[in-house]
Amino acid sequence: MRAVVSLFALLFSALCAAQSFPSKPITMVVGFEPGGGTDTVARVVAKFLGDNIGQQVLVENRAGAGGNIAVDYVIKSPPDGYTIVLANVGSLTVNPHLMKLAYDPMRDLAPVTMAVVFPNIIVTNPARMPAKNLAEFVKIAKQKPNTVTFGSSGVGGAGHLAGALLEEVAHRPRARALQGRRAGDARPARRRGRLLHLHAGGGAAAHQERQGARHREHRRQALDRAARRADHRRIGLSRL
Repeated sequence: MRAVVSLFALLFSALCAAQSFPSKPITMVVGFEPGGGTDTVARVVAKFLGDNIGQQVLVENRAGAGGNIAVDYVIKSPPDGYTIVLANVGSLTVNPHLMKLAYDPMRDLAPVTMAVVFPNIIVTNPARMPAKNLAEFVKIAKQKPNTVTFGSSGVGGAGHLAGALLEEVAHRPRARALQGRRAGDARPARRRGRLLHLHAGGGAAAHQERQGARHREHRRQALDRAARRADHRRIGLSRL
């Protein structure tokens, strides 16, 4: 499943039509944590947009509820065009059908442009899920029903829907979803072994794997230092 991220603005007031717009920095609100896929897209778009309109575009992260918090915040902001939101499929098209929200995207927001379409990636805990490809992953999940857990950024988000869709098309036993406030909440759980797999955007998955590589390198260096200290102690004792 691919995640869709779009740029929306609060319905502009008449002031937006004035030629003086924009006369101050614009705030682009993102409903996910720094370093994730949506945040990465926001910073690329903010730079491009700022260069084109001749005004600074600031990225503000308001993570939580699958992006709903950010959208709600923008809708409650003054309708002057200076607060926009980079929102995804969850907060705009899925969640309005799943839960009672304080906003109506069709009524309260004006679409600006499609920002990006990117794939969701399945990343696993190799210590507990030894699958090398998707076919092996599904086979193991079927062999061990009721033991598979998966994480995503929140209910209704692209990662959550991807996990549910995989269960349906693969006819595998239903996985237990452990939803976090943001994708970053699920990553430490995956490393600790609580999650067997995580559905995340490409940027978030790559960021996590880089963090994991740094963690492994730091751990290796720490073990090397401990081994050298042990060698020094052994040498010292042999000389007594």
